[in-house]
Amino acid sequence: MRIENLIKVIDGKLLNLPSVSFIDQIRIDAKKVKRADAFLCLNKDDLHNAINNGAYAIIFSENFDIIDKEIAWIKVANIEKTIIRYLRYKTIQVSLKIFYCHDIVFQILKQLINDKNVIFLDKSLFDNFSKMMNADNSSIFISNNKDFTSSINPDITSIKKSDKNHINLVKYSLFESDFIINDIFYKNIKIPKIFLHFLNNAINFLQINNIAYSITDIYLQEHFEPVFIDKNLNIKDFGSTNKVLLIEKDLSLISKEMIYLNTYARYAKSCLMLPKNNIFTDNIFEIINYDNMNDIFKIKDNNYNFYLILKKEKDDIFAYITKKQKQKTLF
Repeated sequence: MRIENLIKVIDGKLLNLPSVSFIDQIRIDAKKVKRADAFLCLNKDDLHNAINNGAYAIIFSENFDIIDKEIAWIKVANIEKTIIRYLRYKTIQVSLKIFYCHDIVFQILKQLINDKNVIFLDKSLFDNFSKMMNADNSSIFISNNKDFTSSINPDITSIKKSDKNHINLVKYSLFESDFIINDIFYKNIKIPKIFLHFLNNAINFLQINNIAYSITDIYLQEHFEPVFIDKNLNIKDFGSTNKVLLIEKDLSLISKEMIYLNTYARYAKSCLMLPKNNIFTDNIFEIINYDNMNDIFKIKDNNYNFYLILKKEKDDIFAYITKKQKQKTLF
């Protein structure tokens, strides 16, 4: 790409008169810069490395001294917006295949696919940029970040509900399912019945796009994720206790999960744990509001079987339990 065209695409300002007139690729990692690349500089400490590796242009938003007048120095107002503008250009110019899907479908697909041509985009704008710049134009990109995908192309295709049923459910328990797909029997797959439609949507997408997949074991993190504990808050093996933390980060799924528990686990006593000041009207279960981790783990003092916990980060819970276990060991 000619530097004058790059400047138009990213809405930048050329601060010098370089002797070079074009760039090959844009890199965000100075170590991966090659001759004729443009370097998107986030840290001025990386400048010398990028230039030594052959950068023809430096794109930056901070105030840097021009240390090599032979290459182009392009000032932009905002690095994040620059990335979005360039990705929007690349997406349209090359017709990249980008799909948006629900986070549960995203998690399932990540575990089903082992194809280097399928690239999963996460929540990090910089990581996504690197992945898209380093990928072939024939790659398929899948994201669970609607804001990101719509910012680079409002017309990006969503992986939607499938009208075709690919799953023959044979048997299920509260947190596991046995089913048949394409005449193959899968046993004790850790997807509860309530989420099988997400798996069906994933299978439909893979078959339509002729993407090879393998179902070995699927585990949904942070969505109705069961953590079995004993009365002393020690984490135990799957299915080994009658006290279960069910971690959910998506508020929109809470009502369905409560109905599911109320339908298939009537024998159990359940509660819903919500952050304080969280308004929730579908109170099938008793609601316990929490302010911090200590509030959550007052569960030791009651006799519920299922604790459906709205929590953005499950790692906080595991860290808390681990810390408490270490303290017990010390004393």
